[in-house]
Amino acid sequence: INETVFSVGSPAGKHNIITAGKILSYIETDKVEYEVIVHDAFIHKGSSGGMLINQKYQLVGINTWGFTEQDETIDENFVKGGATPIEKILEFLEQLDN
Repeated sequence: INETVFSVGSPAGKHNIITAGKILSYIETDKVEYEVIVHDAFIHKGSSGGMLINQKYQLVGINTWGFTEQDETIDENFVKGGATPIEKILEFLEQLDN
């Protein structure tokens, strides 16, 4: 938590949209059986599948969800990011090899 991260995506054919933020929390959701990374590096709708990297250029996760709070007044096209942790992605890929 509080680690600086960068969200990289290509929504709607736009290339290399990069935003910076921090990891806010890890939350449970009823959609998956693991904790999701919530960060404030705003992502553009349609950026699912984009990288979430840290300052060392290490892959932290893959942007999978977008979250908004009802009282926020940001551009409706941008939302807080929710990412699948890279550890969960690697576990999934390892299962495919077996």
